[in-house]
Amino acid sequence: MSSDDLIHIEKDNVPLPPKNAEVFTTACDYCITGCGYKVFRWPVGNDGDIDASSNAFGVDFPAPILSGAWASPNQHNIVSVDGKAHNVLVVADKDSTVVNVKGDHSIRGGTIAKKCYNPDSATRDRLQYPMLRVNGELQRISWDDAIDIMAELSQHVLDEYGRSAWAMKMYSYQYWENTHALTKLALGRMRTPAWAVHDQPTGHGPDTPGMADAGIDNFSASYEDWSLADVLFMSGTDPFESKTIVYTEWILKGIRERGMKVIAVVPRKTTGVAYAEKMGGLYLEINPGTDTILNYAIARIIVENDWQDKEFVNKWINNRAEIENEVFQADGYEDFKKWILDNKHAELANAENITGIPAEKITLAAQWLAKPNADGSRPKASFGFEKGLYWSNNYLNTASISALGLICGAGNRPGQVISRFGGHQRGMMPGGRYPEEEAPEKFPGWRKQGIDLDRWVEDGRAKFTWVIGTTWTHAMVASKHLIDTFEKLTRGNAHQVTSTNKKDVINTLKKRMSSGGMVMVDQDIYPVTPIGTRFSDIVLPAATWGEEDFTRANGERRIRLYSKFYDAPGEALPDWKIAAKFAKRMGFSGFDWKDSNEVFEDAAFYNRNRRTSYLALVEYAKKYDKRAHELLREYGTEGIQGPIRWEDGKLVGTKRLHDDTLTTGTPTGLTPINPRSLTMFNTSTGRANLLKAPWELFSDYWEFMRPEEDELWVTTGRINEFWQSGFDDQMRRPYIKQRWPDNWLEIHPEDAAKRGIESGDQLRVWSDKIPVEVGGYDHTKKDRGVRGVIPLQANADIEEPDLLQAVTDDEYVTDQGIVTDDMGSSEIEIDDPLLDAFGGAETQARPPRPKKNRNKPEKTSREKIESTIGLTWKEVKDMTFTEMMKNGYITMDSASFEAVAIVTDAVKKGVSFTYFNLPSAKGATNALAGRVLDPISQRPRYKLARGKVEKIGESPYKHSLSAMTFKPRTII
Repeated sequence: MSSDDLIHIEKDNVPLPPKNAEVFTTACDYCITGCGYKVFRWPVGNDGDIDASSNAFGVDFPAPILSGAWASPNQHNIVSVDGKAHNVLVVADKDSTVVNVKGDHSIRGGTIAKKCYNPDSATRDRLQYPMLRVNGELQRISWDDAIDIMAELSQHVLDEYGRSAWAMKMYSYQYWENTHALTKLALGRMRTPAWAVHDQPTGHGPDTPGMADAGIDNFSASYEDWSLADVLFMSGTDPFESKTIVYTEWILKGIRERGMKVIAVVPRKTTGVAYAEKMGGLYLEINPGTDTILNYAIARIIVENDWQDKEFVNKWINNRAEIENEVFQADGYEDFKKWILDNKHAELANAENITGIPAEKITLAAQWLAKPNADGSRPKASFGFEKGLYWSNNYLNTASISALGLICGAGNRPGQVISRFGGHQRGMMPGGRYPEEEAPEKFPGWRKQGIDLDRWVEDGRAKFTWVIGTTWTHAMVASKHLIDTFEKLTRGNAHQVTSTNKKDVINTLKKRMSSGGMVMVDQDIYPVTPIGTRFSDIVLPAATWGEEDFTRANGERRIRLYSKFYDAPGEALPDWKIAAKFAKRMGFSGFDWKDSNEVFEDAAFYNRNRRTSYLALVEYAKKYDKRAHELLREYGTEGIQGPIRWEDGKLVGTKRLHDDTLTTGTPTGLTPINPRSLTMFNTSTGRANLLKAPWELFSDYWEFMRPEEDELWVTTGRINEFWQSGFDDQMRRPYIKQRWPDNWLEIHPEDAAKRGIESGDQLRVWSDKIPVEVGGYDHTKKDRGVRGVIPLQANADIEEPDLLQAVTDDEYVTDQGIVTDDMGSSEIEIDDPLLDAFGGAETQARPPRPKKNRNKPEKTSREKIESTIGLTWKEVKDMTFTEMMKNGYITMDSASFEAVAIVTDAVKKGVSFTYFNLPSAKGATNALAGRVLDPISQRPRYKLARGKVEKIGESPYKHSLSAMTFKPRTII
């Protein structure tokens, strides 16, 4: 990449599309919001003019900004179509009535045209041909040779080392056609348990298990719900920064039009939080990782004052736990009430001490959320959260926010929802179940556990690893430890390829495997450092957004077609086609797709009972002799919300899940969705569970990670200006690179003064006490006792749990290996159609409770704690951080990164903030986060890191006025 590419040169004109320009519909490739866009395409040299009769917009120019007919140079590009140069303008759809209403857009989506490959731009380093590393350098080879080498080595691995030695690490979001093909290959055909997505170490279980155990789908809300509440509890994120249009179109609407109050729970104040506070909201400046304490403290105040939504609780809360020996799931509200009133950690004084939030603010939050109005009416409260909540203390935080929301009456009504805001768009489409039976580990006394792929590789168990669309080393926690391992297993091994002779290549790489090394393949759109540029033996070029017809859903399950409108560079292929090439070379059936539409239609059956089910659309299309992609194209940028239903002769979307207000028509088609199931929670009774998640399961790790002496919390996140860690928008957009030329660290003025730091100084952030979980694969008795438990409702459904499917689809239950235990009582007061699916409530009646032995000594508070699958504290104890340390399963690592100082009181004292994954950081920021997984969910704790901060000089930007700025993000 030329340095000239990073100099932003302003342009004052852009060509206009002529009247006959082709128009395509698509959606933004970046954040969860999924704003709708139109693409105008026409040959270079055939431009329109400024009068309305001479351009495709049909308006006279100049036109006003954000009119939907105004185009900037950053919305224009030149691409190749059938080998000929074409102009494209990518503009937000001004006719949109959903998502980005009237063509609103973020800075990210508004400039997405610059994502398109153009050899005269900073995108010129796109991967275009398969390459083989020979004598340390990548050389071009043919697709046939690349696939032959991969297939020969893969078969060798299967024959000599077994399925679990063949590994895949892939994205979870990059379109259904791709993820379906890749998971059909890895899980359905290769049947490897050594599989994980980009932000998880294992392919097993849900992202937000506390919500799953509560019975709540974590993308149940519609965007409109965020504008309909009286109070919005916003935890672990500022949506303005990372899902801008959800904030500007929906949350702002609630604030401005309805006087909605926002309670923001984050350790760092940014634009959206600052504006909400200015408009009468409440900012709870929390210490990282302590959300469970806060959520239960608020809940306790509500319970103490009898402010719970009694009508909702009586109707929608389960009155019996799922398993007798079970304390996470309360035996109804009264049991939860007793627990929380006895819970010392939920006491207000303790909550103030641990969370760092003043007691009066915690009390005020409880009043806003649940205190009845003077006329007896209740406030409508909604609860939205993101990774700041569940990537610090996964199970406990998601369980506690679910319980808080439920007692406030949220979960299944307009403006009263509990849901994720979302990160990436929902692009996972399973092509096979996770093969638990092939995994080497077990949960104590129960079922197989998914492989922790990072630990598996570090233990030398993976012989062939295929990496697709992820940085891996920079994306995971304790990443320096992983980088050192990759170096040792690949470039550090004596057996390196020295020629392009296919036979020699295969023999050499087999020798590497047998000598303890590993072969790596990287598949991406750009050279990825260091996975692709350093470690991989084979690098494959992928096609991406705009280069193929793709589909996926946004954060309100809205399904759209992302149209192809230009040619991929060189020989780059979509990931589904690469997977199919390899699968057919391996002799696998089921991959004879002619185009992406056939993949989409094939995946529909696998997806038939998930939250994004679109099987009805495929059936409807076939009835009218249409292809499913083409039918979806007719829905334009509006799309249709899943699960899609075919009722009264037409296709109908589903606005929200668990919707008590949903009305349905007469179902049509071969596989209708049970409409009654859409109005209930994802449990066997259709009622939600209140969860009692004990702080003791996390407190020892939190105390260990708590900063000491001159350390600070080091937390990470996204910012408004760009989306994806060097994917294409930060590294390859000159105007963004000029604005953010280097990584930065926000630090409070008092913390900066103690260290002699000013804005613009170059900093080193480091730690030599980074805990890393190791070992555990030697099948000893000790190994079998330390690897955690999983939520009752967790299953092997790849991206998120689909418990609705698990309780209504016997074939799916059998195929997926899901265990669904009984729940609820035969004495329930409402109809239970989900129980009817299993033969009625009578067959689900629980066994009588065993009588307590009054002669046994009273247990200590820790002994009383039991796991989510009914294990006693004695059985869980070995899985805690303290015991793992004692038993030698934790080692300490060191790592550092560099950043430019931004001194601001927008970040809490004692806390620092940096971008989560920036190549220019001179070290991975995630490297400081410990790799000790949540013992219940097996999920990482990205947001919980600490380190020392020292000045090492001045950055070149300290006294410059041309690049970088040190103004706070609280300017409104």
